[in-house]
Amino acid sequence: MLSLATAYIMLRPFFRAGAAGSEWELDLESNSFPGSVPGKTQELNEETHPHLRLGETMTSIPKIQPGDQVYCVCFSLHV
Repeated sequence: MLSLATAYIMLRPFFRAGAAGSEWELDLESNSFPGSVPGKTQELNEETHPHLRLGETMTSIPKIQPGDQVYCVCFSLHV
């Protein structure tokens, strides 16, 4: 799924929601990059990236205690 998620994030700026709201249209005229703010990291959320279904697919790390280890993987999403 990593290759599909990466392709989605890279291609997302070239599409916009259609008039019906559910269909997507190719948009080569806009210079918008959804979820991007100058000087900040890329933000993925339900509004700008609805096809990722973040509310259903993301999990957070459990509560940690002193001495616990948490490993972050560079190709995963961190919220």
